[in-house]
This record gives sequence, C-alpha cells and structure tokens, in this order.
Amino acid sequence: MVFVSLVGFIDPPREEAVTAIQECHSAGIAVKMITGDHAATAAAIAQQLGLGENPLVLTGREIDDIPDSDLSSIVINTSVFARTNPEHKLRIVRALQSGGRHRGHDRGWCQ
Repeated sequence: MVFVSLVGFIDPPREEAVTAIQECHSAGIAVKMITGDHAATAAAIAQQLGLGENPLVLTGREIDDIPDSDLSSIVINTSVFARTNPEHKLRIVRALQSGGRHRGHDRGWCQ
C-alpha cells in the first residue's frame, strides 16, 4: 500500500447563524450549543459562532457524573455541551429551567 492523498472538508457556520447569535447576545439572551459532536469540534464551531474565545465545554460523559442537584449551577456557566444524547439534552434543559431560566417571548432562554 502507498499513501496517495489526504482530503479534508470544512463546513463553516452560515453567516446567518453568526448574526442570529450576535442578536441574541445583544438582547441579553444566553446562547447554549448542545451537540453530539466531539468536544474539540464543538469548541471550534462555538468560537466561529461567537460563543466565546475559549468556551466552557461539558461532555455527555461529564454530565453523567453530575448529580441533578448540582447540574443547574454548572449549566448556567457552560456554553457548549458536546457528545450529548437526548437524555443529556433533557437534563440540560431541566437544569436551566430549575435555575430560573425559562423560554421567554419565543426569543430564547431568559432569566
């Protein structure tokens, strides 16, 4: 066998997504990214989207180790959740709701 080539793909975030996140931040809405992607991939995308220079990333495996009683204080300060499954997503949303966050005015999570 002889190595012939290496191909890479890039799928940058759409400009509309970046603009929407900027508008949310301007309106005081905290944006959270919940994805099944690898933590490093999620962090890179979060940076491109404007979720911070070095966003705090929490993985599904880490979420598994956090009791519900502690999760609400942790998710408030976390911008990116990676390697998550539907159960993790439900726990994150419930933790945000229990911490005084709620869906408001059809514009996102508010305090």
